[in-house]
Amino acid sequence: VSHGRTCYRNARTPFRFAPFNITRSENDWDNQLSNRLVEQLESELGNAFAEIDSAINREKLLEQQLRELGVEPWAIPQEEGDRAMTNSQNFEHRLDQVETIAAILVTHVEAIDSRLERIAANQEQSDRRLDGLTSNVDALAALMAQQFQQAEQDRIEFRATVQGILDVLTQRFNSNGHS
Repeated sequence: VSHGRTCYRNARTPFRFAPFNITRSENDWDNQLSNRLVEQLESELGNAFAEIDSAINREKLLEQQLRELGVEPWAIPQEEGDRAMTNSQNFEHRLDQVETIAAILVTHVEAIDSRLERIAANQEQSDRRLDGLTSNVDALAALMAQQFQQAEQDRIEFRATVQGILDVLTQRFNSNGHS
């Protein structure tokens, strides 16, 4: 049984995941959420690094063009410097967002690890109980087999005793002149 749910990140950060199925157990949901968080983080990091690479390439191209024109890059008018500063601030903001995503991912991974540890502890306890039950069932089966064999032996002995009594009674009856 699966239920479609949409998982939203913490309200301070403005993105959300696409809907995904939550299946059978909490562990499956945690794994699915963890995978989605990793994918989102990789995507955000990829986008941020692509933007940084693009800006660096544009800056290098601009510096090369300025040098070809005989202008030193440090002589760029203040407006260009301000725009570069704004881009730098945007990149810093994006990197802050990525760090926030990473921190949230770490929190989720720690929560998942904690749940997995509890599941493992419960599994060990269940295994011990199952071993005890299996041992009890085996002992009970052995006892029942022993009792069945004893009952079969008692039945054979009883039948022999009854047959012996019948033989004695038949002999007495026949010896008294009855045929």
